[in-house]
Amino acid sequence: MRKLLYALLGSTFGGLTYHYARNIEPNTWDVNKVTLKLARLSKAFDGYRIAQISDIHMDGYMTRERLQNHVATVNSLKPDLVVITGDFITS
Repeated sequence: MRKLLYALLGSTFGGLTYHYARNIEPNTWDVNKVTLKLARLSKAFDGYRIAQISDIHMDGYMTRERLQNHVATVNSLKPDLVVITGDFITS
């Protein structure tokens, strides 16, 4: 009986995790403005804007059209530099 309960709980949790990963998280974007004051950084970098993005996961769900929308969002921030810090592709 306990094994059946664990199996049911595991499959339910797995299904919920999959649903979140495929349907909720990909539609959630956070844009956070962070201002850094670095005493030894050259004045040439005053106002320098960096956009950092990650977890794009190009696959069947992240289509070129969806990626183009995300790129447009990043470009609208007018960064001087864009860095992609991980998980650009899924497999």
